[in-house]
Amino acid sequence: MIEAIDKFTYQERYQCWDGSIIVTSTNALFGEHEIELPAYMESTSTTMTEEEYQTVCYIKNNFTSIYYAILQTLFAWQEKGFCFERYDRETHAFHPIEFTCAEDIHSYIGMPTVEIISGYVKEGYAFFAVYFSDCLLSIEHGLTALFQKNKCIDIDASDTRSLIETLEHFEEDCAKWKRDFWKVKDELGTRFFDERDLVREKWLGSGR
Repeated sequence: MIEAIDKFTYQERYQCWDGSIIVTSTNALFGEHEIELPAYMESTSTTMTEEEYQTVCYIKNNFTSIYYAILQTLFAWQEKGFCFERYDRETHAFHPIEFTCAEDIHSYIGMPTVEIISGYVKEGYAFFAVYFSDCLLSIEHGLTALFQKNKCIDIDASDTRSLIETLEHFEEDCAKWKRDFWKVKDELGTRFFDERDLVREKWLGSGR
């Protein structure tokens, strides 16, 4: 029965886990080898399940690879034609920006928060989200990436619940979810929600 990890503990008043965890990081980007990240999990249980605990431990030990996967995915957006703009806090204006490598994006997305998704489990690990509420890029509603271990399932300008509801529209069983759902959305564009069977085929494959 796990009752706390680092400063991540159950808050009975709000019926959630809240606080922070210490994760390994890259000195090249964050300036130190460990950083403290805000962490959150909606739950009515005062103890973690084994899957939730294993997921927190995985994030603590593998945050660098998780974070680089986010940067690389955003850079792939640009390569597919997405035009980023940066927000100027002083003038409240947006200015076009083009990144030369994935690492350049780091300075513009802000400090992430980690959210463990209680009840969504695959192969002994819970799904989790990494979201950026203080993103300086022209992405409405912040930025959220959904993971299972080191696999980026989806990333979008959305909140965690909206991401999950979209995935469940195409496949209710989270154990069947595969990585890179965002590529299917990008490929189909405005046809996305009208082509459920085609989305499932492209995302989950014929052996779904």
